[in-house]
Amino acid sequence: MDDTGAFRPHKELTAEPSAEAVAGTIRSAGYAPGAGVYRLTYRAAPHGPRTTTLSLPPGPWRVTAPATHASCARGPAYWPPPAAR
Repeated sequence: MDDTGAFRPHKELTAEPSAEAVAGTIRSAGYAPGAGVYRLTYRAAPHGPRTTTLSLPPGPWRVTAPATHASCARGPAYWPPPAAR
């Protein structure tokens, strides 16, 4: 990134989503660049912080977080999620 926080030329091509903080124990995490999908599965901690923080590269992302798992996919962002409409 440069001094303004913008990606240097072509660096956006190597940026991947990641979990910066997870409210529990990670069971699996991975990014499929061809599909543009990042999946994170974890067991929620019985106490402590209840916040999971994802770092996503610039661009539109769709985040889904059912009670049992969450995933992020490149594509149009929908808010509120379809289930809440």
